[in-house]
Amino acid sequence: DECASDNGGCDQNCHNTHGSFWCSCDAGYNLGTDGLSCIDINECSTNAGGCDHFCTNIDGGRNCSCRNGFRLVGETICRDRDECAGAEGDVCEHECRNFLGGFDCVCNDGYSLADDRVSCNDVDECMANLNNCSQLCDNTDGAFNCSCRDGFELAADGNNCEPTSPCSGADNPGCDPELGWCLLNSTGTAVCSCRKGYKLGTDGVTCEDEDECLSGQHNCEQLCNNTAGGYTCYCRGGYYTVED
Repeated sequence: DECASDNGGCDQNCHNTHGSFWCSCDAGYNLGTDGLSCIDINECSTNAGGCDHFCTNIDGGRNCSCRNGFRLVGETICRDRDECAGAEGDVCEHECRNFLGGFDCVCNDGYSLADDRVSCNDVDECMANLNNCSQLCDNTDGAFNCSCRDGFELAADGNNCEPTSPCSGADNPGCDPELGWCLLNSTGTAVCSCRKGYKLGTDGVTCEDEDECLSGQHNCEQLCNNTAGGYTCYCRGGYYTVED
């Protein structure tokens, strides 16, 4: 029995036969040309070892692994890992949004994502000119409220202001009907008043656009573009605008 002495010289398995013997190897190995040695098969060299993402050759086999954001299912399959369903997604202050291979944080309406990409900052719609108030704007957490100057009251739509003491047709000195109002002041005199973004002209009746860019009454970090009744911000070359 040649196998009884030093395993017949076989690296792994020795099989005795009548008057002889032969060697074999475990799964994951090939028998060498000398008929004795067992040589590791690199399973990763063919079709990535059947792994979806990464294959690592080991002695007698291979291990599969996945890219970040994926989990190994069985031996070879990589499936998306829903970070929002676990503790990782808990870092988001408002909402976690899963996507294939990762996740990001999103904020509720009225908030913008902070530089840390997880916190949410209130958007000041009044400062950023992101409101439709006809006169005054009051920022709140996640939203804003419109209000009115003295002599006006807020209309049912919550945006526009109406004179508490409007002029009659006979009293109206010719106030701009689209961009302003005519109202009676505390002495009963008919006066004109203009919507936000406009100012009363020297004639006392015309509403003229107020150039916030020229007057500096804007909140742009770099460049300001005046528009009728408001303004927009834009950036120099190499920069882009973000909603804040």
